[in-house]
Amino acid sequence: MENNIFKFATKELSQDAFLAWLINWLNIKENNENKAIRKCANNFLKKILENNEKWKNLLEENEIDIQGIEVQFFSIDVLILLKNKKSDEYLAIIIEDKVNTSEHDAQIEYYKYNLYENLKKERKYKNNIQKEKLEILTVYYKPYDECNIEEKNVDYIFSRKTIIETFKNYNEVRQEYFKQYME
Repeated sequence: MENNIFKFATKELSQDAFLAWLINWLNIKENNENKAIRKCANNFLKKILENNEKWKNLLEENEIDIQGIEVQFFSIDVLILLKNKKSDEYLAIIIEDKVNTSEHDAQIEYYKYNLYENLKKERKYKNNIQKEKLEILTVYYKPYDECNIEEKNVDYIFSRKTIIETFKNYNEVRQEYFKQYME
C-alpha cells in the first residue's frame, strides 16, 4: 500500500502549506541535498513573474529577498512578500488556491484592496512597507477541475497543465513531499 500524505491531505490548507514550503526552499542555503528543490522553487516563482519584466529580471539577477511567506494571511491562501534588494520596493504575490471550488465574492479584489492595511497590522511588516512602493500580483492556482476556471481578473493562472509543466522536469528532487505532491 502506498503512503502518500497528499492522499490524506486533500484540502486547500494542505496545498497552501506545500506551496509555502516549496517557496521557502529559496530561504535555505543551497547545498547538494537541496539544489534541485531550490531550482524548482525558483522556476515556480519565475513562472509567476513571467509577465512582470521588472520582478522577473530582479529574480534572475538575484536581487530579491523573500520578506515573508504566509498561509491564510487575513484569508489569503498564500502570500509571498518580496523585496527589491536595491530599493524599498515590495512585491506581494497573492495566491488564491482552489480545490473543489471557485472564487466567490470577488475575493481577489477584496484581498488586493485590503492588503496594505493588513500588512500594517502585522508587527513584522508594519514599519517597512510604504503603500506607493508596494506592487501586488495575483495568482489563481487550480490543480484540478480546471474546466471550472472562468476568465479571472488575475495576473497569472496556474492550471493543472501549467503545474505539471512547471514541475515535471525535477525528477532529481529528493524531498519526499515534492515527489508525493507530483504523484
